Amino acid sequence: MPRRFLARRPSPAMVVALVALFVALGGASYAAFKLPKNSVGTPQLKKGAVTGAKVKSGSLLASNFKASRLPAGPKGAQGAKGEQGKEGEKGPQGPGATTLTYDAAASASPTPTVVGTVLGVTFSAECSIPGAGEAEVKLFVLSSDGSLRWDVGTEASDNGTNVGRSTSVNLPAGTVLAPTQIAGAAATSGGSQSDHNSQIVELAPARGYLNIHTTASTQSSTQTCHVSVMAFPSG
Repeated sequence: MPRRFLARRPSPAMVVALVALFVALGGASYAAFKLPKNSVGTPQLKKGAVTGAKVKSGSLLASNFKASRLPAGPKGAQGAKGEQGKEGEKGPQGPGATTLTYDAAASASPTPTVVGTVLGVTFSAECSIPGAGEAEVKLFVLSSDGSLRWDVGTEASDNGTNVGRSTSVNLPAGTVLAPTQIAGAAATSGGSQSDHNSQIVELAPARGYLNIHTTASTQSSTQTCHVSVMAFPSG
């Protein structure tokens, strides 16, 4: 009598094995078939899973890209030229310096010579021979109202000896009514030179700045004197 084969239910272990084999063979097709709708979102996507080929053209906005990733647009037309700015007003020119000069040969009986007037002060000078072969220059001042207020800083070179000094002159109006010696330099015989350079702030009779240079020389076998006065009025 032939045997009958009775169908038997597969065991749970066999079911698991079959499912595993089907998944291994079917791969993504099986997974896609079995995934519920709307069950995959951003958290489930691996980095780099979405490529350009999988993105629908025109579906992205500019805000979805980094600024450095967007191609530059076409160059726009040049704008209209703006109006030229107005030129600023030119200020008034400041007062220039006034320079007075005096040059003379030494004399045994010199006569003071008026050099000029600046800042309300009249300057005069003379070049004398105080001793054999020597030369001396003297500078005199006469104030317009008799006052004289100076702050003076002087650098002097007297026959090879250098010295610096400072002083102040404060004479009220009505004091300097005749030419009064204010500076001088003397050179010894035998080829020497005495040179004084003074920087002065004048407060009266006018306000301004002075540079006074006096020189006496016996160089080159001559006895000569030089004076220069440079004045700058103050505003």
